[in-house]
Amino acid sequence: EDGAHLSQVASSTSAVRAAAFSPDGRYVAWTSGVSVKFWNLARNTRFVLTAKGVVTSLHFSTDGGLMTTVTRDPYFVRTWSMADGSLVRIFREAGAEPFRASPDGRHVACRTRQGGTAIWDNDNGGRPKTNPGPISSFDDRYLVYGTAELVATWTTRTVSVRHIDAANSPLWTIAHTNEVRAVWFDPNGRYLATLTDASLKVWSMEEEVEGLVSTVEPEAFARLDKMPS
Repeated sequence: EDGAHLSQVASSTSAVRAAAFSPDGRYVAWTSGVSVKFWNLARNTRFVLTAKGVVTSLHFSTDGGLMTTVTRDPYFVRTWSMADGSLVRIFREAGAEPFRASPDGRHVACRTRQGGTAIWDNDNGGRPKTNPGPISSFDDRYLVYGTAELVATWTTRTVSVRHIDAANSPLWTIAHTNEVRAVWFDPNGRYLATLTDASLKVWSMEEEVEGLVSTVEPEAFARLDKMPS
């Protein structure tokens, strides 16, 4: 509440590459090398997962039951069980970041070694534990999750909205005149915002009113900056 320093988990001479709190607030996880360290905040206990590669990012599933890590040298995506620390999945075909996990942890998306993007099923479901094939793949290089079932991908000037179960075929595409710099969903997945050098546009994701909702031009931001506080 007052920004006071509560505690120090550990000291290290290596830079912390990624950190995250579990959704229930029980654990804080961080990495500065080939392992992920967990601190149980209530019990003041720690445990370590070794990923066999330099961990560059990590992600808790929404229920806190899974931890997904991305490593380089080599580039692998691994999913771990928080219940016993066992390895649930390893995706050897995954390439470089950016990496994204769905909010419920059921799917992971990452750049492939061929340069596109692929989505993998992170659920057991009888699929092989090591190197299961992706459930879909496409050429777009950037991806953001809206809900557990809906994603948006984009290239230079085109944004595509896709359903996880049929991600190879976009539900619809949004063409832009200027280069797309960033894409976001609102927390409920009802609206999509796209940012270019020329404007910020908000789009409805509801089928009955699908389309452009509003546009904010750069001049509007300039006017806001000049308003008295």
